[in-house]
Amino acid sequence: MELALNDKVSTVKLALELYEKVYSMTRIVVFLLLVCLVSLSIAEGDIEERKKRQNEDGYERNYQCFNKQLCNCGSDGYESFQQCYDQLHPRSQKWFYRALNKCQGLQEPIASGNPFTDWAPKICSLDEKVKKACSKHMTNEISLELDRAINKGKYGKDVKEKAEIAFACLQRIFGVCHDTPDQCSKKA
Repeated sequence: MELALNDKVSTVKLALELYEKVYSMTRIVVFLLLVCLVSLSIAEGDIEERKKRQNEDGYERNYQCFNKQLCNCGSDGYESFQQCYDQLHPRSQKWFYRALNKCQGLQEPIASGNPFTDWAPKICSLDEKVKKACSKHMTNEISLELDRAINKGKYGKDVKEKAEIAFACLQRIFGVCHDTPDQCSKKA
């Protein structure tokens, strides 16, 4: 009987030791999981910060291109942007002027349909900080509008087709900036 009692005691001791090992392993696993989760959230913050910096770098590059082509290239720059604008559906052209008139710093609204040669000097004469903010605003607005028209087909096939042509035209202008930054885009 004493032998059976010793077996039960050693079985209980063994069970307790096993429980402690499993419990401590569980704590270690839980701790490691917490470390991983914290690391992921920190890394995610780094990723978000990196994306934000890349977006800011992209805005800056686009602004430098926009500013050079529109404000430093004279009629070549005006005509290149005018050509892209002319490709837009009339509905999108009206939208473009509404978005443009939301830019801060414009003394008076720019009437829809005015050629770029009429209003580009107004944009180019804005304070650098205001002009950058306007460029960022227009980049966001144009991106959203083109996404609605092209990717989502929100406004119908004819608006989509014209938006695709206008987008390709803008890509050509910005391509000149990235490929040959010292040159002005010419009307195609």
